[in-house]
Amino acid sequence: MMMTTDLAVKLKPLCERLRCLFDDPLVLLCGSTALGENMPWSDVDLIVIADFEKPFLERLKELALLDDTGLALEVLGYTPAEFIQMLDRLNAAAIEAVEFGIPILPGNFLSTLKRKLTELKKLGLAKTSCTYLLARRTEQER
Repeated sequence: MMMTTDLAVKLKPLCERLRCLFDDPLVLLCGSTALGENMPWSDVDLIVIADFEKPFLERLKELALLDDTGLALEVLGYTPAEFIQMLDRLNAAAIEAVEFGIPILPGNFLSTLKRKLTELKKLGLAKTSCTYLLARRTEQER
């Protein structure tokens, strides 16, 4: 799905502020809006991956205070290490953000995430009715 021009215009100031605050942030549009399945009551899900120094809950507040878009945003912020760990743990939200998310600010870290997802697929990453599993076990697990 392509992001609408209206949405891009509304998110641009937020993205510019993130770019000023963090070195090479990655911002992914996720969830129903990215999939084109949003409804009038849907929020807009964003994942920001950046060099955060504050604890997770303080980041949520920091990111919320940056939002003057007028949109119903849900913004989550992770460090690169945290997000890789989420992929390693087969976190469904992280996997789907990399697989289906729309990069709004395509920081350099996006290519690392795409490679990680490719590695997981080579290991047999498979979606069940409610989660993701590795169909084939790695050498370390045997």
